[in-house]
Amino acid sequence: MIFASAVGLAMHDRQDIEALKSALADPLDVCRRLGLDKGAQRQAGGVLVSCPAHGDRTPSCSVTRGRDRTVRVRCFGCPLAGDVFDLIAAVERLDGRDDFAEVLRRAAELARVQLEERPTAPAPPSEPMAPGPLPDEDFAALVAPLLHVGRLDDPELWECSGVAGDVTRYLYCRGLLTQARREGWGALPRPEFQGAWLRMLLDNFGEDTIRRSGLANRDLDAFAHPEARLVIPWRDPKGRVYTLQRRRLDDGKPKYVSPAGRPPRWPYGVHRLAAVDPACPVAFVEGAIDVLAIETLYLRRHVPILALGIQGVSGWRASWGALARERQAFVALDADKAGDQAIMIIGKDLVEQGAWPVERHAPARGKDWADLLVEVA
Repeated sequence: MIFASAVGLAMHDRQDIEALKSALADPLDVCRRLGLDKGAQRQAGGVLVSCPAHGDRTPSCSVTRGRDRTVRVRCFGCPLAGDVFDLIAAVERLDGRDDFAEVLRRAAELARVQLEERPTAPAPPSEPMAPGPLPDEDFAALVAPLLHVGRLDDPELWECSGVAGDVTRYLYCRGLLTQARREGWGALPRPEFQGAWLRMLLDNFGEDTIRRSGLANRDLDAFAHPEARLVIPWRDPKGRVYTLQRRRLDDGKPKYVSPAGRPPRWPYGVHRLAAVDPACPVAFVEGAIDVLAIETLYLRRHVPILALGIQGVSGWRASWGALARERQAFVALDADKAGDQAIMIIGKDLVEQGAWPVERHAPARGKDWADLLVEVA
């Protein structure tokens, strides 16, 4: 939510903001003015529209009138949530904080309200803020060369000649190498070879970018968690890599790591959802490896399925239920106590957001789908 932000308040006081919120308090009228009314569905207190922040094919964004009688927005398929200014920012592709003055100007146009500029005293000096994580666009550009040099179809990696043959061998032995190549997975070399790869990134992107990426250690002389060498790109609904999850091949801990400040915030595989047939069932599994495993098992039976991976049962978000709206859904979690306990919560969220039918689906043998794939290979 951007309303509480002080950005832009030097030119317009709180009275202007409250006036605009009052003038733009009718959810249906606001959506009509923003061009979001096509295909909209009426709901209690407002309207359900196609989300302006991500490319959904069916309405998933709820625009209603809240208890304070102003517009509230919440998308069930992405993180968009807040007030009318958040909705306008999403439509105009603006940053709700950095571009708040422009969001306010656009709101005034929609409400046909003239804002007056008011001079304010300069803000007192403050300590410079530490830079935050990289924007998604910059992170995607940074990791593109890393995924290229570490691609799994590189003969040097595959032939085990000194770089990362054990990574490709691990995937091959588990029946996942073909799928992993298709998905653009990669490998880091052994720790003693990683310095050259990191220097390549430093030379091309600079220390500040590498530090903010969360990929390197504090001294920028090695990758963080160098033993985690299987590289798994997690993509947003538009297909952009927004984080790199890495996995160890041994039994050491932690088994999975992500860059600092960049945890998975979408299910793995969500970028493929828009391209599959609406009749294709969706299966929610635990992690990216189980996505590849269950899809391989179903492919052998010539049965289509789209798997979406969540980062453990505790990583589930209720809003993700909308990803399976109007589809058959399987809650295909691990065959353990945690999976059994999560089925009721996840199943309820799926049903409430329009998935039907919803069924529990567990591997016939082993703990998870990757174990089952190895057993039946």
